[in-house]
Amino acid sequence: MSEIFNGYPPYYNIPHDISLKLKILEGQKPKIKCEVPQLLLDLMNKCFDDEPKNRPCAKELLISSSNIELIFYTM
Repeated sequence: MSEIFNGYPPYYNIPHDISLKLKILEGQKPKIKCEVPQLLLDLMNKCFDDEPKNRPCAKELLISSSNIELIFYTM
């Protein structure tokens, strides 16, 4: 998701080496550098949750994407 809105993949400007792997394991998340609706920002952050059971399931993503689609069509 962040790649679609940012226009580039996460960590595009950082060497993909052991240092990056360790930073990710320590909790570093990709930065979202553009303005997006709060609902989408919340969903993206939920997808980055350290605890897999807190991440949205496919059904929740489908429902959220429908809500986000409504936001974009009413803008």
